[in-house]
Amino acid sequence: MSAKRDADAAVTALYDAHYRPLVALAALLVTDAGLAEDVVQDSFVALHRGWRLLGREGPGDDQALSYLRRCVVNRSRAAQRRGVLRSVRAPGHEPAPGQRPAPGQGGPAALAALHALPPRQREVLALQHYAGLSASQTARMLGTSTTAVQRHTARAMASLRTVLDPRAGGNVP
Repeated sequence: MSAKRDADAAVTALYDAHYRPLVALAALLVTDAGLAEDVVQDSFVALHRGWRLLGREGPGDDQALSYLRRCVVNRSRAAQRRGVLRSVRAPGHEPAPGQRPAPGQGGPAALAALHALPPRQREVLALQHYAGLSASQTARMLGTSTTAVQRHTARAMASLRTVLDPRAGGNVP
């Protein structure tokens, strides 16, 4: 029974520390705040269920956070495949007046441009520029090469420049 209490306490501590940043990450990957919250909550449930499978005594914080990020990305992809993305925000999920946008959410135009990117480009940008992962960490998380991550990043940045600053013409410096 002690192992269950340890898992409960560890997952609760991770939830307290990382819930909001993970919801913000999910919101960059899906277009609906309510769905982003559902994705993160489901990811925490999966972490709790598989706690003992991640390590003999449970995973370390870094391993658990990496697992949660991977779950958020994979569950966001699954939601898109199933077509459950909602086109309007659920009531009560609008940011509070005066609330700062999360890093990487430079405003409505930037967020709309980000959501218009192909899923892999959006994932790469969210993981690198919001979650702060390196290109190699992003590659490991997405199961691809560092070169592919760099290529997706370059293409995404060029697309964003074209949309957000038409004078840039999509040229990558």
